[in-house]
Amino acid sequence: MKKTLAISLSLFALVYVGLAYADDYENKNEQGAKQEEQDDQEEKVNEREQKKKQYEQEREALKQEWENDKEETKNVKEKFKNEFQLRLEEKKKLREEFRQKLTEERCANITNRVQERTSHFDERGEGHKKVYDNLVNRISKFISRFKAAGISTTNLDGYLVELKNKIAKFRTDYAAYITKLKESKSLTCGHAEGEFRAIMVDAKALLKVVHADAADIKNYVRTTILPEIKVLKAQMPEEDERDDNKNKTPDTIAPTVSITSPASETNYTAPVTVAISARASDNDKVEKVEFYEDGILKGKDEDTPYSFNWTITSADNGTHSWTAKAYDDAEPANAATSLSVSLTVNIATP
Repeated sequence: MKKTLAISLSLFALVYVGLAYADDYENKNEQGAKQEEQDDQEEKVNEREQKKKQYEQEREALKQEWENDKEETKNVKEKFKNEFQLRLEEKKKLREEFRQKLTEERCANITNRVQERTSHFDERGEGHKKVYDNLVNRISKFISRFKAAGISTTNLDGYLVELKNKIAKFRTDYAAYITKLKESKSLTCGHAEGEFRAIMVDAKALLKVVHADAADIKNYVRTTILPEIKVLKAQMPEEDERDDNKNKTPDTIAPTVSITSPASETNYTAPVTVAISARASDNDKVEKVEFYEDGILKGKDEDTPYSFNWTITSADNGTHSWTAKAYDDAEPANAATSLSVSLTVNIATP
């Protein structure tokens, strides 16, 4: 029985020890699981921290790269802006230089044009003065002869007074035109585009008045004075008429004539209307000026300034020779032909 009791106690002790061991093992397993779980949590935390840190580093790198790109872009823009500004300044400088050169050339052309026109019309004015003085003297001589023959010249006397008034008006208007032309000579180059143009507009208006005055004088002589002289001459005794024809000195002096513009060898490359201008003078009076192209009559002008408008197109391509022929009022008329002027047309055809 003692043996059985000992065995039972031994078994009980074994069971107790086994249970204790089992509890300890379970506790250890539970602690290990908790530790493992804790380690996993820490590992995950560390991993997140690591990823966060890596993300922050990458973001910082991208930010720095963006800042660098931004700075580079700014530098490129600034460089482009500076280059553009330099080019703009250079272009502005070139434009200003071109404008100044163009203005200087234009001013030189204007000065020459004014000088030529003033000289031309100064000479023309002297020619007009001589022609009108001769005209008044001739009419005065007719009046003296008619009165000597006992013929009343009341109407012709009045016509002569009116003619002198018309000539006086012509000379006043002509002098105003010349004064206006000379006024432009005092302008500096900077005034060429403004004041010069205004003066030339006024001068052209005055020139139209001068032309109207000349036409009025010519028409008055032809339609009023000459018919009256013809009527009075018909009343002259035949003997006086024969004496008059016998004592009259024939006019054998031919007028002088030249083409003043355009200049010879001028070349035209675009359609345009060219004014062929001529200057003519005579010891008595220039009756008319005819204009010839390659020997063919193209037109005539009976009033100063003598000119013909030549409209050119590509159909006129080639070289053309222009001459002017002047006639005086003698019977028969004396005539003279100018030197030829060569003008070339070279217009591109479509």
